[in-house]
Amino acid sequence: MCVPWAGSGLGRLLDVGSGAGDKVVKYTHLGWRVTGVETDAQAAAQAREYHALDVRAGYLHDQRFPGASFDAVTLLFVLEHVPAPVELLREVHRILAPGGALLIDVPNFDSALRETFGAAWSQYAIPEHWLLPTEATLRGMAERAGFQVESVRHRASRSLYKVCLERARRLGALDPELPTADADIERWLERRAAAPRGDLMLLLARKPGTP
Repeated sequence: MCVPWAGSGLGRLLDVGSGAGDKVVKYTHLGWRVTGVETDAQAAAQAREYHALDVRAGYLHDQRFPGASFDAVTLLFVLEHVPAPVELLREVHRILAPGGALLIDVPNFDSALRETFGAAWSQYAIPEHWLLPTEATLRGMAERAGFQVESVRHRASRSLYKVCLERARRLGALDPELPTADADIERWLERRAAAPRGDLMLLLARKPGTP
């Protein structure tokens, strides 16, 4: 999940949905000058107190960052929680410098796990998840906001599969033909959950222009 930086010197990165600062710390160690935004005021305060990080409480629009303030913005497991995703992406576009990178990590509605487990799919989370896009929908939203999409990578994990297994058991809807041993699960994921059927999508896009 490293974010590419095409400029010189320390890049300016904004992490939206920073929580208590764990991601911000990692990006700082990679050499970025990082600012975070977190809607949970207590978590933002913890990031500032325990890690001495610049994590601000509130929503992104409330921060009123000047245009072209950042060279990269990360939205990792954030977009699915947003009722107006294109509006958020347009604000990200505004505050990114030309050539700046956007990294989005989000569930994939075309997931093989969703098709297999139905109502027991781990990404069905009401009311926390407002949005579960397909790859085409995700690309379309980024492009509507003014971005050029460079890549979308798919992945699935044994842990997410096992969450679905447990939910299916609780619902009394577990297919006895599905694998339950780790090695068999890995083979199932390799065969069934490759792109474009991964459970999660990682989109990399850029704001047009030269850094």
